[in-house]
Amino acid sequence: MTTAAPSLPKGLSNGALQLPNEALEALFQRLSELSSLPSIALRIIEAAVDEGTDAEDLRRLIEKDPALSARIIRIVNSSFYAVRQEVADLKSAIALLGTKQIRNIAITVFVSRQFRPASSSETLDRNRLWNHAMAVGAIARLLATTTRKCDPEEAYLAGLLHDIGLLIIDQHLGRHVPKIQSIVGEGQTLHDAAQQVLTFDPSQLGAYVAWRSHFPARLVSAIEFQRKPDEYVGEDRQLTDLVAVADHVATQSGSGVLKGSDVPSPSEEVFARLDLDSNAMKRIWAQVDETLAATQSLSAC
Repeated sequence: MTTAAPSLPKGLSNGALQLPNEALEALFQRLSELSSLPSIALRIIEAAVDEGTDAEDLRRLIEKDPALSARIIRIVNSSFYAVRQEVADLKSAIALLGTKQIRNIAITVFVSRQFRPASSSETLDRNRLWNHAMAVGAIARLLATTTRKCDPEEAYLAGLLHDIGLLIIDQHLGRHVPKIQSIVGEGQTLHDAAQQVLTFDPSQLGAYVAWRSHFPARLVSAIEFQRKPDEYVGEDRQLTDLVAVADHVATQSGSGVLKGSDVPSPSEEVFARLDLDSNAMKRIWAQVDETLAATQSLSAC
């Protein structure tokens, strides 16, 4: 099923994603079409954000893909969700975790399929890129739960998808990756190197793809402004701030996109907006290893 793209949200129309020319916009559209989620994934996203959708509607949608249903059950029973009693069917899983968490698990499954290792040795390490996405999602969820600044499940999803633009570049513009990596070797960040080679920030591409996939506008903005949260002016900036901090923490913990890579620390203002003082961050860091270890159980499902 093909659905029309929604109207441009504020972040895309007035923020960093003001594309400089029609050629770049055409490129983004082509890459978005090549990387689009299956129609059932888009329907699950739309159903989960529709207040008129109930658990039974979501169950019927997911059960149209038996492989997806089976994998969701395995993930629900993993240590990441730490359920007390084994879940044997989709109805019980939705009743236990709710529609948002089941939606996120379904999207995790669909997105993970895009991270299959490439045959070329000149591409990015897809396993490492996937582990980074999972780490940022899990830490964003931890931060949201701790700070109560935004919905933990929305934070997880924003973290999971924050670098989807890098994956799409690796998949469809792979001939440029060796040059990008060479510039990184000279001391540039991966995003800055990609911008230098491609003339656009991977975050712009990721935000465009998320927008065309009908994700909520605040999640699109979190992807677009992940590396420059102080430049975002609008509602729901807590989600953008939170993803920026989660990306930094995940990278500092060793779960960066590239081995030895670095992500500049967000500004003091970002931490202040989230009420994350030094003591709060110590409590977060004390839980990071356990949080990252739990994500490994998802990869094994």
